[in-house]
Amino acid sequence: MLGRRRSVADSVLPDLNALTIQLIDDHPGHSYVADELVPVLRGSETLLVFGYLPLRVQWLLEDLGFETVEAKNAVNSLLAYPIEFVDSDETTVRNA
Repeated sequence: MLGRRRSVADSVLPDLNALTIQLIDDHPGHSYVADELVPVLRGSETLLVFGYLPLRVQWLLEDLGFETVEAKNAVNSLLAYPIEFVDSDETTVRNA
């Protein structure tokens, strides 16, 4: 959709924890997060991500014991999906 942004109602804005858990298959909360995020990753809705969030996901994965290369690869796999990067402003936060 070039030049046309979807409405907030058709968007999902996950937090740091949700994106990180989505990338850890054996995390106890993975199935719950995946139930919500996998359809979004397949295009049912727009995945909104604050611009800095992938860097934070990588940092958290490393903090949880993943090697840097593994963490980078996981984040890169996430970035392969359709994502709309958004700025963090008051309107975005209120609508999230």
